[in-house]
Amino acid sequence: MNNSPIMLRCWISIILALFICSFLGCSQKIDNSVLKDTKESLKVAQEEVKINPDKIDDWHFEDNNIGSPIISEEGKKIDPNRKLVEWKAKSFEGRGQLKRKWDIDIDKEEEYGISYVFAYPNRWDIGDWYSINPLVGKQPSKEIIIPPNEEYMYGCTLSGPTDGEYVFGCKWHVGLSTYCWRLGDGKNMWIGEQLAFETSDFVIIDNKLFHVDSNRIIKVKPWTGEQIWSIFSKSQIKYFLSGYYEQNSCGIANTSNKLFVLMENGHLYDIDVDTGEQELVKYTQQNPIAITASGDDLLVLTSDGSISELNAQTLEESKHFETGYKLKKSTNEMPVYYSIQSIGSKIIIADNGWPQSSSFLYDTKSKTGIKYDKQDTFVINSSLVFEDDKQIKGVDPETLETLWWIDRKDITGSNAHVAWCDWRGVCVISDDAISCYAPPK
Repeated sequence: MNNSPIMLRCWISIILALFICSFLGCSQKIDNSVLKDTKESLKVAQEEVKINPDKIDDWHFEDNNIGSPIISEEGKKIDPNRKLVEWKAKSFEGRGQLKRKWDIDIDKEEEYGISYVFAYPNRWDIGDWYSINPLVGKQPSKEIIIPPNEEYMYGCTLSGPTDGEYVFGCKWHVGLSTYCWRLGDGKNMWIGEQLAFETSDFVIIDNKLFHVDSNRIIKVKPWTGEQIWSIFSKSQIKYFLSGYYEQNSCGIANTSNKLFVLMENGHLYDIDVDTGEQELVKYTQQNPIAITASGDDLLVLTSDGSISELNAQTLEESKHFETGYKLKKSTNEMPVYYSIQSIGSKIIIADNGWPQSSSFLYDTKSKTGIKYDKQDTFVINSSLVFEDDKQIKGVDPETLETLWWIDRKDITGSNAHVAWCDWRGVCVISDDAISCYAPPK
C-alpha cells in the first residue's frame, strides 16, 4: 500500500497548523498591544476629565417647590403679564456744607440692629422697624399688624427691590418666607414658599425676579410668587453684603442682563437668567477674590491684588490692572473678606481686616492707588463717600474734589456713618440716632 499521498497530506496539515498557530499567536500579540495602548489612552482621558474645569459640577437643578404661594385677593387682581421694571432713587446732587433736617432717636431695646436702608418713592425703610418720610422725618409706628387673613405685611419692614408700587422682601427672622407687598397700604400680594435665610435677597435683573441666598438661586414669577426654576450648590456663594450700607458684594454681581456668582471654592459662574444654566468663567490662573459690576462689564479682584475687567457678554478679558495692592492674610483664624466697587475711573478695594479695616482707591487712568487705613471709602447710590475722624464728605469721582461735607461735631451720637443718600438727602446713622442732612434752604 502506497502511503506517500497520506504522508504528504499529513505534512501539509502539520505545516498549515503551525502557520495558523503562528499567525494566531502574532494576532494575539497585536491585540494585546492594541488593548494596552487603548487602556493607556483611556487612563489619560479619564485623568483629563478629572482635572478638566469644564466638568466642575458645583450647581444642579432641583425641585424646590415645597408648596404653593398664598395669593391674596388683592394680589389676584394684578395682571400676571405686568412688566417688572425696577425703580431706583435718583442720586444726591447737594453741594456745600450740609445741615441736619431731622433726627429720630434709635430705640436701643430693639432686638435687631440697623444694618440696611432701602429707598422707595415715598419713604426710607431703615433696619427692621423704621419707615420714614425723608422729606419731613416721621417717627415710625411700632405696632405689629398680623391679622388672621394675612393681607397686611408684618410691622417690621420686609425690604427689598421695588418697581415703585410693589416691594419684594424677605427677612429670615420674620417668618422663613418671602413676600410681595404694596407700598401704598402695606397689603401682601403674595406670601411665597421660598425659604428666607440671613443672607437672602431678591434681585431684579433684566426685568426678571430672582431670590438668592448663600447656596441657592430661584427664579420667581413676580406677580404670583411661583417658582420657575431653582439651582442649588453644595459650595457657598462667597460671603456677600448685598443690601448693607455700602452695598458691597464680593460674591454676587449683576449687569443689565447677567448674573454672576463667585463661590467659596473660587469658581466663578455666569448664570443664564432665562434658563438657569451655568457657565464656568475661565480667564486667569489667579484665584478670584471678589466681583462687582461696572456698567455692563464685570470686575474681578484676584489673589495677586490685580483686577480684571471682563466683557459680560463674551466673558473675555478686555482690561487688566496691576494695582500693586497686597491682600491681607487671615490672622487668628479670622478670615479677611474683600469687596470691590467702581465709579467713573476709580475702583475701590475694601476689606474687613482685623483689628483695622482698610480701603484702597485705584485710578484706572493714572494707574496709581491710595491706601486708607483709617478712612472709610465707598460708593453708595452713585456717590463716592469719604469718612474720617473729622468729616463725612462726598467727592468728585474723577478729581476727588469735595462736593459736600458734614462736620462730625454737627452729628448726633457716636460712630456715625452714611447709610444712604438720594435726591432727598444724606441718611446718617449713629449709635443714638437716624438723621437726614441736606443743603440749607
